[in-house]
Amino acid sequence: MKKKISYILLFLFVSISGVIADNDLTGDVSSDSFNYEYLLLEEDATPLVIYGVLQSGQDTQVMERSEIDALNPASVSDILTRGFNLSFNSNGATGNKSSVNIRGLSGARVLILVDGVPVNSPQSGDFDISTLDVNSIEKIEVVKGGSDTKYAYSGAMGGLINIVTRSGRKKGFTFYGSSSNSFYYPDFYYPGRATVVGEKSFSKWFDFFDTQRLNTGFSLSSGSVSYDASFSLNRAGNHYIYRDDYTIKRRLINNEIWDFNVSNGFVFNLPYYITASLSGSFYYADRNISGAVNSDNPGKQFDYKGNGQFSLKADFVGSDKVFTEFITNYNHSTIEWTDSFGYSKHQIDSVFAVNRWGFIITDWVTLNTGSDITVDFINSNMVGTLYVINGGGSISADFNINKKVLITPFLKLIYNPKYPVPIPKISSVFIINDFVRLKANFFRVFRVPSINDLYWPSSNYAKGNPLLDFEDGFGGDFIVEFVNNRLFSAESSLYSNYIQNVIQWQNNNGQWIPNNTGAALFIGSGHTLKTLFSKYFYCTAQYEFLLSFIVSDGLTVLSDKRMPYKPVHTFGFSVTGDWQSGHVTLSGNYQSERFTNSTNAGFLNPVFILDLDVNQTVHDFTFFLSFKNMLNLYYFLIEDYPMPNGSVTLGVSYRFSKSDLKSK
Repeated sequence: MKKKISYILLFLFVSISGVIADNDLTGDVSSDSFNYEYLLLEEDATPLVIYGVLQSGQDTQVMERSEIDALNPASVSDILTRGFNLSFNSNGATGNKSSVNIRGLSGARVLILVDGVPVNSPQSGDFDISTLDVNSIEKIEVVKGGSDTKYAYSGAMGGLINIVTRSGRKKGFTFYGSSSNSFYYPDFYYPGRATVVGEKSFSKWFDFFDTQRLNTGFSLSSGSVSYDASFSLNRAGNHYIYRDDYTIKRRLINNEIWDFNVSNGFVFNLPYYITASLSGSFYYADRNISGAVNSDNPGKQFDYKGNGQFSLKADFVGSDKVFTEFITNYNHSTIEWTDSFGYSKHQIDSVFAVNRWGFIITDWVTLNTGSDITVDFINSNMVGTLYVINGGGSISADFNINKKVLITPFLKLIYNPKYPVPIPKISSVFIINDFVRLKANFFRVFRVPSINDLYWPSSNYAKGNPLLDFEDGFGGDFIVEFVNNRLFSAESSLYSNYIQNVIQWQNNNGQWIPNNTGAALFIGSGHTLKTLFSKYFYCTAQYEFLLSFIVSDGLTVLSDKRMPYKPVHTFGFSVTGDWQSGHVTLSGNYQSERFTNSTNAGFLNPVFILDLDVNQTVHDFTFFLSFKNMLNLYYFLIEDYPMPNGSVTLGVSYRFSKSDLKSK
């Protein structure tokens, strides 16, 4: 098996070497010779966008760095909630584990990518987005719906989120830095937990210095070569006031966290339409995990993560009708956990490679192919030492009919020890006029069981199941888009997903064992409206309606049993006022009642969070003030894990740019 892996990796590297060799051309190549109309958009663009999502019939939203800055976000989950109206399951404030919901699917059923590379843990299946550095993000892409026509990796059942951290820079030098302090609204509280009520206390003076964030970095570009480096440091006490199960006000303790993240990378704009990048990063975290509201077993966790990546994109491979993209990535992760029950350590080393090719066959047909492989080496004192291989090959075609209709059939065969598994999808776009577009998608989705699902060691309380099959399902959506850049834009979608073989951990005589026993049906609709009243005032509103049904173990749609933690109604809005040197943004997010278990016996109350952000720039300095949860609501996103009450953040950032020796 190891020889086979070596041969596959060698083939991929030889392929990319051939790309570079093919581009060693002679003579001058006019830039005009590479201009062509990309499908329906009639723009000069390359269908394969490095790190990015292929724009086709998919329900895709993008947020650029300038839009992210306007939110003064404390975390990536903050961006996704307020910028994309996505709901979350979260265990608390800064540094605590959280997972995003897309169309009713969350955790391991949402694919997370960083610069086009899947980062979901092969051991647990999900990804903790609290480990991502907000300041290193160039843009975020959210694709709703399963089996997108570029990636189609395991877990992209509800959709995917692509975090882009690296891009080419404009010629010149830029230095930036920011510092902030956050504190939670002070209040009276009773120390301790459970039903014990002691003497009433008030927030301490040092609670006004609860959380500090510091980041700095610079970029330098000659036009053909760019280098950037960034460093961030976070320290959070998380000593906020909350209400426990008995509505008694408490002050959270044993949840202190500090972490830092350092990254750097090169981007090379080479001759003959070749772009290459080389990057690396390291992350470390020291976390105190308080546990649930009444837990008397706090834990200690250390995280170490290292990453190295090389990518290459060639828009001209011997011809202006052939292009390619190649990414290879190495990722290391170590998690150490200690509590009163013992100690565990989990190490994962992953090697990933993907190679995609595009061929413009005619003016109305483009062929795209791709292959990817992931090799994970796991060394854990809980599941042992083992390695896992995942991957597959894909082919798709874009049929552009009279620049009014785009049809994209897609097929991926994924690796399976028994037999290849086909993952088909068909996507379409219909241009009605200059303002209206219709999109439709039909797809199959899948998720490979995690290592913990398969191989968790047998104990008195849990045991893995090596006989598990992968989760399987199908779905579709229909999207209407209206675009008028001078006034407003709007989008509405209808969608449905049916998932079978859902992996559920069930209690069997006191021992938790995963089985393919579940099935679920998701039916919903999403709506987005963006208005631009003037260059000084604009707003966005987003609403999603979702019905999620458990349809297994004798239950049907008529039984009306809903999936846990899936709100029926999610609403978000933002209103921004702009002036020449600053802006103010008022944003809100509402989630309706959510059930906490599959029997629907318990539920969490609806929650509405209102935030206010103000930025003012003076010369090269920007001063910002943020009120998060300004109404001081006490709430939960996961049962027994209180979320922060109202907080205030004060900060300042500095940015200096110089394109030459004479001007800024």
